[in-house]
Amino acid sequence: MPSLPIATSLTATITTAIGIADMTGYTAAKVAVATRATITTRTTGLMITWSGTTPSASVGHLVAVNTNFVLEGQANIAALKLIQESGANAVTTITLESD
Repeated sequence: MPSLPIATSLTATITTAIGIADMTGYTAAKVAVATRATITTRTTGLMITWSGTTPSASVGHLVAVNTNFVLEGQANIAALKLIQESGANAVTTITLESD
């Protein structure tokens, strides 16, 4: 069975670390059923974590500009935090999916 998109959000500025719940368009109910998150960044890289650690310019996994990163697992998605890698505003799209 194909996955079903349940929410998409676009954020332009991520100058401080934020969680998925801080992004417009997501509710606790949508995050609770998400099993996959596709993250795309178009203007600068992102640093992301899902371990409980707060990302910074030097901490986390890099999502390079103009690439996608797929995060799987409901607990990982609920714990997702992100911040832009450098000074430019991070135009970022995240689509949540459910099986």
